[in-house]
Amino acid sequence: MYQRIILAADGSEHALRATDHAIKFVESVSEYRLDIVIVMNEEKKGKQSINLARLVEEKLKLTKQKLKQANVHFRTIILIGDPKHEIVKYAKREEVDLCIIGSRGLNKFQEMVLGSISHKTVKHINCPILIIK
Repeated sequence: MYQRIILAADGSEHALRATDHAIKFVESVSEYRLDIVIVMNEEKKGKQSINLARLVEEKLKLTKQKLKQANVHFRTIILIGDPKHEIVKYAKREEVDLCIIGSRGLNKFQEMVLGSISHKTVKHINCPILIIK
């Protein structure tokens, strides 16, 4: 069955709903590895880099709280680059069995259509994907 699972997260409402479904799913299996995957663009402010770890913690605070409250074990994976590509590359490299992702993210433009990240991920990923509205 599905043992290697990734939860693509960005702190959005849809990602938090995806977290709820990930919790329900892992509660129904005896063995699993859940990786929270967040993809960040490396941003610069003048000559100083943003503290990436702090930014990730802010975005994933509620996601991690939900998982900890449900006693779900997880790893946080931070990838740098374009989410549409990095999620697919990670899933292939780690031989993921299931990807859980929100239908839309934090990008305001994506609120008008099915999220471009989830749409592109569906087209290119090699494992089953659960898209949460």
